[in-house]
Amino acid sequence: MSEYEIYDYLETVAPDKAVTLTTVAQQVIKHRATRAQAIHTPDEGPEERVGLSEQLVIDVTAIFKKLTAAEQAEIMDMFLNTDKGNIRLNSFYWSGHTDGHTYVVRFNCDAQWDINQPTIYGYPAVDFRVLGRKAD
Repeated sequence: MSEYEIYDYLETVAPDKAVTLTTVAQQVIKHRATRAQAIHTPDEGPEERVGLSEQLVIDVTAIFKKLTAAEQAEIMDMFLNTDKGNIRLNSFYWSGHTDGHTYVVRFNCDAQWDINQPTIYGYPAVDFRVLGRKAD
């Protein structure tokens, strides 16, 4: 475990929908953090740096390769149910990050899944926009 985690930099926030996606990712392959900043490099003179916002934007890509039918159904329901994630529209809790914390997220991708055999399901990559954290 790292000395610092993304959890340490996020505010406690409430989700749009008080539901929790509990399926644990087999792997979190990418964290991407940014802020609304612009760097202008003119032809002459020093570069100009502008911070437009201090709001931290974190995207996480998780892999769910081999799921049971129940796990696949939970993720699909969170994606497609208008009272839950509703594709990208609503935020919710996700307790399945590999660091053990619960985050407030929304999907940042379209729903797509694999059926490798009649009983093995998977989501090759699920992108989450991390909006904040749930207090431990």
